Amino acid sequence: MRMRDDPFDFAGLLCARLCHDLLGPVGALGNGLELLALDQDPAMRRQTLELMTSSSAAVAAKLKFFRLAFGTGGDMAQRLPITGVQTVINDFYALRPNIRLGWVVNGVDLPHPMARLLAVFAMLAGDALLRGGDLDIAVDHTGPASEIVVRAAGERIAFDAEHRLAMEGGSVPYFDTRTVPAQLAARLADRFGMTLQISPPESAKLLLGATAQS
Repeated sequence: MRMRDDPFDFAGLLCARLCHDLLGPVGALGNGLELLALDQDPAMRRQTLELMTSSSAAVAAKLKFFRLAFGTGGDMAQRLPITGVQTVINDFYALRPNIRLGWVVNGVDLPHPMARLLAVFAMLAGDALLRGGDLDIAVDHTGPASEIVVRAAGERIAFDAEHRLAMEGGSVPYFDTRTVPAQLAARLADRFGMTLQISPPESAKLLLGATAQS
């Protein structure tokens, strides 16, 4: 899809990304209902119910994460508890056991836009870890300034030039559901006066950071 400033195109891509990520667990719930209707074996029904419970938890975790990352409302004066943000991100990545999360937190809350940006960074960094790896998150909000850093380290990291251009607010010839979170990061930073940092392309690790006065 060609890059535009049209908010309808942008909103459509965010919705497409959300639907794509929810398709798996929602489809599993549908399959489970079909199996329950057809299979009367008690052992099979118990197994099916366990799978449906797992799929339901996955849907809930993803919806909470997307509500944080893609939701609206809030300004730099509104705060979200860091523990709540941690729980949302931890639950989201519990669905990907090949990614190991680490946290370093200073402070008790974050400005709402920075909490959103942190979730977007976590999504981008997780997407870049094609074969899993370490996802380390640092949050510092102990004074008038706030800082967040997300670091991805793994066997293979995929964060191409289009992602970088989108985060830097550059003109990307084509963008899709893979790169739309990077554009969202740029839009959040521009709207709320946050400064973004990205590790250089030659770096063995991916670092995404942001600072802001709150």
